[in-house]
Amino acid sequence: MKINFQKSKIFSLLSKDTNKIHLSKSFASKYFVKEPIAHGVYLVIIALSKFINKQKYEIIITNVSINFKNFVNINEEFNLKILKDKIIIFNKFHTKLEIHLRYKKVNQKDKLKTKIKKNKFLNFNFKKLFNFELVKQLVYVSYYIGTVKPGNGSLILNIKLDYNKLFSSNKKPSIEKKIKNFYVISYQSNFFKFQISACKLVPFKNKMKKLKFRSKTLKKLKNKKILIFGPKSDLAQIFNNIMFQKNNCKIYGYSFRINIDKPRINSNQKKILKRKISIIKPNYIFYFSSPKIYYDEKKNKKLFNYYKVIFNDYLEIIIKFIQENKTQTKIFYPSTIFLNNKKKYARFKSYLTTKEIAEKTCKSKKNRDFISCLRLPKLISRSNYNLLGYYEGKNIGILDNYFEKFF
Repeated sequence: MKINFQKSKIFSLLSKDTNKIHLSKSFASKYFVKEPIAHGVYLVIIALSKFINKQKYEIIITNVSINFKNFVNINEEFNLKILKDKIIIFNKFHTKLEIHLRYKKVNQKDKLKTKIKKNKFLNFNFKKLFNFELVKQLVYVSYYIGTVKPGNGSLILNIKLDYNKLFSSNKKPSIEKKIKNFYVISYQSNFFKFQISACKLVPFKNKMKKLKFRSKTLKKLKNKKILIFGPKSDLAQIFNNIMFQKNNCKIYGYSFRINIDKPRINSNQKKILKRKISIIKPNYIFYFSSPKIYYDEKKNKKLFNYYKVIFNDYLEIIIKFIQENKTQTKIFYPSTIFLNNKKKYARFKSYLTTKEIAEKTCKSKKNRDFISCLRLPKLISRSNYNLLGYYEGKNIGILDNYFEKFF
């Protein structure tokens, strides 16, 4: 199951949620999400429709608690798990969204009082949902958060709603700003009481012009041929703009994709890689290739295998080709300082284990003379965003100290 751009645009038109983080690639690229994400409320509506259609009888939903644990990108595959009073949206590696519900069977008195009501939204059927107003109110939440407050560039963190006939009077949204860009919005309408937590995201700004590296470092790169794996990463782009272009370097980028379901390097990828290295004969290789880093929510062999192919197996093929071609290439391979305290970062088990395997590859007798494998600290980049409104990590200028060791 997935939400494509067309569906996202249709939902945006119907809800009047004009938040560009769902609609614009250039806008989303400025933030930690990197690519447009699906509307959170759209995901909730999909999940609720599946849940309701599984019911044997018409129900009234009285309480809903929605926790957005992670975002879903446009065109990203996701799955649903429907339990008695809970719905989970997840992908292959982690949970995206959890919905907790309380509901009851509609009695005859309620049915007699009900007028003919609309019970469809988009192509989703809500015939078994007695209080369809809930769907309308959720759509209003999407509009308000995405268009009014916090507005463009916002993200919903959680939604709590209660339904009660005693909530007859409507109350306009009241907004409380907790910390910097963190908001709590409350309102009451048509027997529903809502409390929403949301935040206004901060765009990532590269401070490339202010960064400086030692002249000794820059001289080492002068007139060299550089091959960067993962050229679209924030780290690679900063290097490209600050260091390499000012030193008459010839810069080459190399990207590759690994199938998450079947993580392996096929023969065609090997041929392309070998040809690239043979033609360029790079003086230096910077291995910045990295996928999204997920938590290990449970034992996940698939996640381990996926990371191992990217962090170690591909590196081994590069090493083999370099040795065959005798290019005298030196490799800079960044590991992670998280390995200094594995207990503290235990939730990243698959990531850390595969990085440790790669370190052993780099430090083996036959490789250690031409591979520099250094444990880098967390660096300020789009990947390291804190929802309180800042990017975590050390300034990228600290890398100059590591380059001194490398060269």
